[in-house]
Amino acid sequence: MKPALVFVVASAMVSTSAAYAFDTGRMDRAGDIAAGQNKTDVSLIMGAPGNREFKGNQEAWQYCGRSGMANKYIVIYFTYGKVEKLATYSQTWVGNCDDHYKPITWEKPQPQKAKF
Repeated sequence: MKPALVFVVASAMVSTSAAYAFDTGRMDRAGDIAAGQNKTDVSLIMGAPGNREFKGNQEAWQYCGRSGMANKYIVIYFTYGKVEKLATYSQTWVGNCDDHYKPITWEKPQPQKAKF
C-alpha cells in the first residue's frame, strides 16, 4: 500500500473513532439525568438533542450514539418542562444514527389522584 493511501485510511479511522467516542461519552452521561430536572439541566449534561417532538404539555428529546454494530438511542420525556422518564432502544447499525430516530409513542397522562 502506498504511504499516502495508508495515511488517508489511518486518518479516516482515527476521525471516525473519535466521533463515536464522543457519542458514547454523551450516552454515558445519561446516568446523570434525574426525574424532575428541567430542560436547561438536561441540555447542560447531554447537549442539544438530535431529535425533538412535542405533544401538548409533553416533549421528548432523543440522543443517539453507536456501540459496536448497533445504534443506541436515549429518549428523555418531559412533562411541563421537567424530566418525567428516560427510555432507551437500539437498532442494528444502518449508518448515521441521526437519520433513524423512531417516532415517539405518546402515553396518555395519568390522572392525578385526589389528596385527602
